[in-house]
Amino acid sequence: VETDPCRDNPCSNTQMCLQVEGGYRCDCLDTFILESSGECVCPDGYENEEGACLDIDECTAGSPCGNGQCSNSAGSYSCDCNDGYEFTNGTCVDIDECASDSPCGENEE
Repeated sequence: VETDPCRDNPCSNTQMCLQVEGGYRCDCLDTFILESSGECVCPDGYENEEGACLDIDECTAGSPCGNGQCSNSAGSYSCDCNDGYEFTNGTCVDIDECASDSPCGENEE
């Protein structure tokens, strides 16, 4: 009598059990990715919520843009920076207009 090796659910909650010849194999659930350690994890920008990878809304988890408008997207976010700011390293930072070649034109001193 052959028993089902997956009957006792030997895999983690981020994996599904597949019966194969001579035993079983654990594969990552659809939204998870396999790390080199053999662990199934959510991709960047997602978190494990009861066995499913759900998008992290970075815009509600603080204000990542600082001086700009945050827009959430699947697994990420973008910033529409206010005038005088530019998107650098994940946030809106002040542009130093005085550091450009000739910001004051003829009036430069």
